[in-house]
Amino acid sequence: MIQETAIVSNIKDGYADLIIDSQSACGACASKSSCGQSSILNSSPKQKNVLRIYSQLSLQAGDTVIIGIKPNQLLLATVMMYILPLIVFIIFAVIGKYLGGEHTSILAGLFGLFCGIFFLRKYVSQNKISNQFQPKILNKVVSIKSECT
Repeated sequence: MIQETAIVSNIKDGYADLIIDSQSACGACASKSSCGQSSILNSSPKQKNVLRIYSQLSLQAGDTVIIGIKPNQLLLATVMMYILPLIVFIIFAVIGKYLGGEHTSILAGLFGLFCGIFFLRKYVSQNKISNQFQPKILNKVVSIKSECT
């Protein structure tokens, strides 16, 4: 399971709005001090992603939670969102090439790309399968505060 921590910003109607800090791999790299990519990433502001996820846990704003998604679900979603429209693009471009040449191939390919994206959006929204590709809230992180007297 691929896991990430998030902070609850709002709770409404059983849904939790979660803020996730984007992290790059540069923080764990041994050569980050001499790398140009690391200096570019450190100079730009950190990006925060917001997700709305259904939660059965008792959460409040400010709580830290762990969210997760199964790797096979992430892979399937990636294939559906990126590979499928490209395959339709290539099929339409090849058909366009045989029907009328290069210009027809370009137009048919673009038409196929947009058709693939449109079909995918309709399929996902009508079949309610988008929930299976959403991360789930796995558990709440409990912080232990110690008091010294």
